Amino acid sequence: MTLKKLTEEDHKELLLLVKARPQVLIKDNNGNYFLAGFEHGMDVTGGTVVTGTEMGDLSGYTLTLTGTERVMAPFVANGTTSFTVV
Repeated sequence: MTLKKLTEEDHKELLLLVKARPQVLIKDNNGNYFLAGFEHGMDVTGGTVVTGTEMGDLSGYTLTLTGTERVMAPFVANGTTSFTVV
């Protein structure tokens, strides 16, 4: 996951995120939605805080999340906050 802006508010939220086991809603390039960590949540296993020096460089956060699910992430219908796992 890449977040393209450094803010104090985001930094505080990310500190909470790395302590939790969040579920992650993923949208692929085909418009499909998946729910990673459906059963056991995801662990934040790595990441960086990057401050670029050149105009096109990233100035933001990168996070690596790892799941321990026994099955692939299920499809989610509609990708809305009210969804049905299919």
